[in-house]
Amino acid sequence: DILPLKIGLACSRAFIENPQDPESQWIARGEATEKALVIAAAKAGLDKKGLEEKEPEIGRALFNPLYKYSASLRRAPEGPENQFALYILGAPEIIFKKSSDSPAGTPERRKKLEEMTSKGWRVLATAFRHVSPEEMRNSPLEEMVENLTFTGLVALKDPVRKEVREAIEECRDGGIKVIFATGDHKLTAQAVAEELGFKIEEKDILS
Repeated sequence: DILPLKIGLACSRAFIENPQDPESQWIARGEATEKALVIAAAKAGLDKKGLEEKEPEIGRALFNPLYKYSASLRRAPEGPENQFALYILGAPEIIFKKSSDSPAGTPERRKKLEEMTSKGWRVLATAFRHVSPEEMRNSPLEEMVENLTFTGLVALKDPVRKEVREAIEECRDGGIKVIFATGDHKLTAQAVAEELGFKIEEKDILS
């Protein structure tokens, strides 16, 4: 199912500068996570230009650390009754909460999320909903991000750079207490911290 990748592409501002060239020569521009989403979508046969032609964007909510999602409102290609489609990409716990079928996330979804994050992967959730012309005219985009249809999870691996581990060791050798802070899921943070040499217990994690 490539719908999660399509949603990631729709919500991303990154782009491939030379999509006509061989994959190994692609040059992606934008923020790292969004570049990864755009490249994954391109490998699945989706492209930014094609999406913009079929479903032009008419509204956007940029990622906000408070809301933890980004959203893209587009003119949908299907049918007069659902003329607009809202695509959402964000933190799984937020998307689960705003999904109409299972606000807390089904046991299967939560288990899959824990499996992914415990490996140190950064995990994003995708969702969408149809928006009527009347709602589009009368409601701010942020108020439309409710009663979503969950579509899937996207996992990204962000390798730890060698110099990070060395910097932490230098800090410790100098008597500095190191605290690891991140916006990622706590299990992702724990896995990455352990990879960096931290000895983590449940009491050490503050969410």
